[in-house]
Amino acid sequence: MGILSCAPVFSDSMVLQRNKNITVWGMAYDGMKVTVSLNGKTATAVTKNHRWTAVLPAMEAGGPYEMTVSSGNEKIVFTDVMLGEVWLAGGQSNMELELQNSLDGKKVLEQTDGVSVRFYYTKKNSYIDEFFYADERNGGWAKASKDNSAAWSAVGYYFAKKLSEDLGVTVGVIGCNWGGTSASAWMSKKLLCSQVQIGSQVRQIVSGIKAHYSAEEMVGKRVMVVTNLKPAKLAGVLSEGMILCAEDADGNLSLMVPEKEMPAGAEIC
Repeated sequence: MGILSCAPVFSDSMVLQRNKNITVWGMAYDGMKVTVSLNGKTATAVTKNHRWTAVLPAMEAGGPYEMTVSSGNEKIVFTDVMLGEVWLAGGQSNMELELQNSLDGKKVLEQTDGVSVRFYYTKKNSYIDEFFYADERNGGWAKASKDNSAAWSAVGYYFAKKLSEDLGVTVGVIGCNWGGTSASAWMSKKLLCSQVQIGSQVRQIVSGIKAHYSAEEMVGKRVMVVTNLKPAKLAGVLSEGMILCAEDADGNLSLMVPEKEMPAGAEIC
């Protein structure tokens, strides 16, 4: 392995998002200038803290192309690169169900050759350790075929195939799913999911306070909430209200709490 490297999600046969700026990143020695070229477009970056990030301009769907990443005498070449649609197939067991185990899955697999769908599978790792990095290094994008597609998400495959047919472009799916995982694993690090006692009811409220309050700190805490809002999903999790906070000029949050002891469900006047 040389000094210059790209994030493992970049590989031969990858799909990059059309009509949006394309961010490419990786690692190198500090001060190294890195040049990324694709479809006649070029972007450069200078490495800082061993990391570099280059942003290519938006491009129309098309391919296959070569993408090169170079610095000095080092050069990385990715082949068979397509510009199209990129979607994340994240979730639990419903998304995890493999194509080979779905209804008529074996028959569908016989018909996958030539389908304009590609898949990047994120291996199942509970921790970021040497095994996690080894799986990343050994992974990569794969084109639809009887053998390649067997363990793909069935939902992800059928969705991508339909989208590809409707739009006439190659569709890439990043599969990151694991049955039985906690819903919190699929939420933003900024979001906290709380069960709030409001009178005789218990409501689930998702709020952007996780950077300021841990789940343990919130247990038993009296808060002020807005409950006459239409339920909405935040990061795929249903929220049935809003916890009230105040924010100072530095972005620090403080929960709004009643000055005196009040019963759960007391109205704000």
